[in-house]
Amino acid sequence: MTRNNKIYTNWQHNRNPFIDHPEFAERIWCYSMDDPNPVCTIEAFPNPFTNSTILQFNKTAEITESTEIKIYNVKGQLVRKLGFRDLDVGYSVEWNSKDEKGNDVKSGLYFCVLTTEEKQIFKKITLLR
Repeated sequence: MTRNNKIYTNWQHNRNPFIDHPEFAERIWCYSMDDPNPVCTIEAFPNPFTNSTILQFNKTAEITESTEIKIYNVKGQLVRKLGFRDLDVGYSVEWNSKDEKGNDVKSGLYFCVLTTEEKQIFKKITLLR
């Protein structure tokens, strides 16, 4: 914290949010400071992708009927919502790069957010057309 204050005061005049709030790093990288083992993972195959990608979740993500998978664009706008019923056996779901209305989305960076009763898991995915 002292180092962050010194850098803020003397040079950059901005703070490193990961030093001030290590829980931000936990949310992005699914890594807890209290538990050195990864608590959750989400993978996308392929990533980057051209038409569709398979989103896979490990078994530590407690999947229930209230589990939601949402795809957001870089503006934070909801693009697509996938629910528990869309999950295949083995904790995976395919996103076909379409929005809620069935329209193809543009190339770019998207964020997949898996929300369970206990946590949120984030993954950056890239669509290339």
